[in-house]
Amino acid sequence: MKIILEYHDFIQYTQGDHYSINQSNDIQSSLNGYHKHQDMLRHSLVKINDIIKSQSFGHLKSILLVEDQLIDKLDILKISKNNINYDVYIKFVIKDFEYWGVIKDILHDSSFESEVFRDVNIYQNREWAIRLKGIIIKNVKRWLMPKAGLYKLLNEEIICYSNLTGKINIFEKGSEIEVLKSYEDKIIFQHKNIEYTLLNDNFIYFNWWFEKID
Repeated sequence: MKIILEYHDFIQYTQGDHYSINQSNDIQSSLNGYHKHQDMLRHSLVKINDIIKSQSFGHLKSILLVEDQLIDKLDILKISKNNINYDVYIKFVIKDFEYWGVIKDILHDSSFESEVFRDVNIYQNREWAIRLKGIIIKNVKRWLMPKAGLYKLLNEEIICYSNLTGKINIFEKGSEIEVLKSYEDKIIFQHKNIEYTLLNDNFIYFNWWFEKID
């Protein structure tokens, strides 16, 4: 992702289609007119220079660069369990360049590490880094939260507990469930009018262990 950003500043003087032009025979007068025009031009160029050097222009430039360095594609490669935490390994594309990264502890105090923050060809500033981390973590968390609807179990089995009685239940491959609500760390579903909660592995690996029924 090599960023090439060009700014074109120009001054345009426009006159009407029909003007009455009177030529002066006074050479000094015509020279004065020329000098006045040059002075106006120099003054305008100085003002443009001041704008380019101003903080507001620098802020605009940084915004445009940040917008040009957002993610085009994001893939989740795997999720590894680290004691009670889960780390999400991803790859993503920015301006046709592929990068790798890891979200540490996706369920709690998440942080993001990636080689992209060491790429000298990327316009690096604090705003961009914070925004990129936020976008990646937010989208992965959203992916982990399945939409309401019917799903079929692909895994051999899962074990969960009834929300009402606390009774353990084992669901085997091919079982169908209805997801009612998803949160950032759990999924509420029902089976035969009994509600259950999916936590930990059942929550994290839901998208691999279940498929949506259309």
